[in-house]
Amino acid sequence: MRTYGMLRTQIWAGGVLGICVCLVVGAAILAIFYRLGHDVWASTEHVWEGTFSIIASLIISVMGVKILRVNKMQRKWKQKLYGVIQKSKSLRRSIGGPSSGASGESDPEALAEGADKMVLSEKYAMFLLPFITTMREGLEAIVFVGGIGLNEDTSAIAVLVSSVAALVVGTAIGLVLYRSGNTLSLQWFLIVSTGFLYLVAAGLFSKGVWQFELNWFIKKCGGLDVSETGDGPGSYDIKNSVWHVNCCNGEVQDDGAFWMLFTAILGWTNSATYGSVISYNVYWIAVIAAFNYLMYRESEAAGRTSYPRPLVARTAAAFHCWVTSLRTACRPKHTTSSAGAASRDSMDSVDSRTPLAAASGTA
Repeated sequence: MRTYGMLRTQIWAGGVLGICVCLVVGAAILAIFYRLGHDVWASTEHVWEGTFSIIASLIISVMGVKILRVNKMQRKWKQKLYGVIQKSKSLRRSIGGPSSGASGESDPEALAEGADKMVLSEKYAMFLLPFITTMREGLEAIVFVGGIGLNEDTSAIAVLVSSVAALVVGTAIGLVLYRSGNTLSLQWFLIVSTGFLYLVAAGLFSKGVWQFELNWFIKKCGGLDVSETGDGPGSYDIKNSVWHVNCCNGEVQDDGAFWMLFTAILGWTNSATYGSVISYNVYWIAVIAAFNYLMYRESEAAGRTSYPRPLVARTAAAFHCWVTSLRTACRPKHTTSSAGAASRDSMDSVDSRTPLAAASGTA
């Protein structure tokens, strides 16, 4: 019970301290971020927005792979933490009680030296894990919020209210997952949430390329930000346009909150360019290729000789099995007839259970 209380204290202390550290470091980063953003890069706003969007897309892409591997990481951490706990218990018993060695007595100095030489990550593993996790994820959240505040024309109160609302929603989701951990499928939740994250990342990547192209067009127009003049002719480069509609602009509040959310979450734009459309498709091709490569690496590590089939092939095979099972289920079932019942004609072999086989047996 004493060990359980100590480990629980380490978990809470690590989580709280990680949040405090990420708030302090994040505040310093945002202070420098806004200072440089408004003073140094004010003339290259779209370049900065495009760079930030692409970096955020890459971070989300890498994070998505780690999220999908949570189950494997969970088993790995369970093994590590179990070994740390058992090692800590055995060392305490050795220090507190007699040794089972040949001398029959323990060496307090040697045991104390061994305890001092315990690696910090092993002795305080339950503290370091939540500390590093909360600090890393918290810093990512602060950078994302800071980027939104810099890129969008919004007030500090709106950013604060949105952050508090996101914190409340995230806490509620975490409590639901914690309470229903035995009944809710964590793997399916991770798959759905990661798929949504990749949709966001694809939109950010496309939006980043779109910002670079817009900055190039603004330079051709003498530095006038034509994207802020409206949706009509002259607000976009006709030579580089894939489609353009004079509505549904997520950059303008008059077109409605739906298009603003659509733009912010999925990267929608009412004025698509060749670069933004091509980059969106290239992103998904790269993600598919990366996951197939990871599947190949895991199959080699597991010692399997056959490489797992691609998603399209596995989906087609599953659909074929489903259709086959439907045909089998809809096929009429024949019951075994009695000796006096009328038998059907059969072209089966002698080895089958048919009237032909019965006649051959009597002969």
